[in-house]
Parts: sequence; structure tokens; C-alpha cells
Amino acid sequence: SEHAYAVVLAGGSGTRLWPLSRDGQPKQFLKLGGDRTLLQQCVDRILPLIPVERVIVVTNTEYESVVREQLPEVKPENIIAEPEKRDTALAMAVGSLLAKHRDPEAVVTNLASDHVLNDPEAYRHCCRLRSK
Repeated sequence: SEHAYAVVLAGGSGTRLWPLSRDGQPKQFLKLGGDRTLLQQCVDRILPLIPVERVIVVTNTEYESVVREQLPEVKPENIIAEPEKRDTALAMAVGSLLAKHRDPEAVVTNLASDHVLNDPEAYRHCCRLRSK
């Protein structure tokens, strides 16, 4: 749909996959299950359905430079760096508000950037079914 947006949640504290994941290196920035990081894989999965211009990444200031480095295809104005770590619902709301500001008819999909999905085509198939 021409009104579809993806909000990618890329905050996280790096405490759940210790010792690989730790402060400053949460799991979404690690290469697990592929040759690209989980964050990159997340965006790669959705790009066949949603153009990169409508991908919004919400992170925090601590990780902003890593997000920019790992996702050079995402425009800087589509990367929101929160000054403090808050909860997931707030991050989803901030990304959704930006999408709605740009397009009053925006339909937003929120995506966690720290998941391993081994069958991206099956994932996209499910997304297509949900959007009908």
C-alpha cells in the first residue's frame, strides 16, 4: 500500500543475551543467523513490501551512530534518537506519530529489530495476508 510505513524499534539495553549482547552492543547490532546484523536483517525483510523512504527507526542517542552506520540506506530524518531509554509503547507511538504527520492515512507496522527469522519470504507472506 502507498500508505504503509514500518517503525523499526532499535533501542534495547543489551542485557538479555550476555555475554554476546551487553551495554553498548545490544543483540540487534550483532550478526546472529546471517552475515548481516539483526537490525539490517529486519529492514531487509520489510523492504520488498515497504519502500525505504517509509522506514522509520526509533533508537536512543547512545545507538544513533551505530544505526546510521548499519543502515546507510535509511535517511537521517527517518532515524529518531530518543534522549532517554523509555518503554516500547512510547517508541512505537513516536514512530507512528511521525508517519501520521507525513501521511494522515499512514498504516504503521511496528517491527522488533532483535528477532531472528529464518524464512523472510514466509514472513512477508504473513504480512501480506494481514494487510488484506
